[in-house]
Amino acid sequence: MRVLFDGYYWFGGPPAGIVITHEKIAAWRREFPDDALTVALRRRPTPAEASDLERQGLRWIRTYLPTQPLKNMMELSLRVRLGPYDMAWGSNYSPLLGKSAVFVHDALFQSNPEWFTTIERIYLSPIMIAARAASVLFVSSETEAARIVQHNPRLVPTAVTGFGISHALLDANPEPPPALDLRPGSFVLSVGRLNTRKNLATTLSAAVHSGAISASRPFVVVGPANGKADQLERRVLAAIDDGSIRYTGFVETEHLAWLYRNTALFVYLSLNEGYGLPPLEALRLGAPVLVSERPIFRELLRESVRYCDPTDIDAVAQAMKLSLSDGRLPLASDFEFPSWEHMVHTMRGAMTETKGKSRRRLTS
Repeated sequence: MRVLFDGYYWFGGPPAGIVITHEKIAAWRREFPDDALTVALRRRPTPAEASDLERQGLRWIRTYLPTQPLKNMMELSLRVRLGPYDMAWGSNYSPLLGKSAVFVHDALFQSNPEWFTTIERIYLSPIMIAARAASVLFVSSETEAARIVQHNPRLVPTAVTGFGISHALLDANPEPPPALDLRPGSFVLSVGRLNTRKNLATTLSAAVHSGAISASRPFVVVGPANGKADQLERRVLAAIDDGSIRYTGFVETEHLAWLYRNTALFVYLSLNEGYGLPPLEALRLGAPVLVSERPIFRELLRESVRYCDPTDIDAVAQAMKLSLSDGRLPLASDFEFPSWEHMVHTMRGAMTETKGKSRRRLTS
């Protein structure tokens, strides 16, 4: 199969976007070495970058339009119509012409527009319209498939793929972040983009209310600011001032691996997710995990973590104290972490079956 991949996040962007782009294509190359894979890049690679692409057995083309929606919907459309490709693969925004597969990450901007800025909603609005033109529509979870159909009855997802966990994270040599002065088991951790949906204001208020954090056992927050953010209450600001809450911003992979492996508790109380990789990463690296009582986490994590109502400060505080005292729950004997190999086999199988056919109904 000859596939043209959207490489908008090949060189930069949200950390999760970069990881998914690289891991997906690398897994495809490993599993289907005879396929011809081309990555559409938003800039010309340097000689070293071009050599790395060649070493991976990848071809590349450059796109020129200024945004991902325009690149995917217009440029990839023309490329797949005029070029030697069986199908174009887009992230969120489907090419409008020719054979195309699109991965729609979530419909949260439709179900909960209040979590997004006006500019974000405008930027995201073409996703579901363009998806109608796709030959194949992929989603990450059964939960998200149901949400997409609820808000877009004309769309029928083809397959649920899941995501894997970053090989760079799993293979990293863990090193403590030098600026934080942390001891193993002496801190609580949260990882993710800092915006309203991640519910950080309630999480930190509950952490302070619980009495479980202090300057000697801080709550460590890893992640960049992104989109609409909540206002923090006065006692949380005081906890930041005295070192009971510490923001790190972006951290290197070896530091993130150390934080996951050595935290006393990983807390992820997002109001909702299309998928939610950080709790899976934390669980895979051995951390006790506390997450929101939401269908997506029940689907992915089952009974291997603790749950609480993310909007109830008292309930969150009690759940934090219980989790810190009881430690990690055992994994179910039949629990399996998702893999990139499963993802690409699911995608390629659906793309192969759909060539020359109308979109098939959801399979997983």
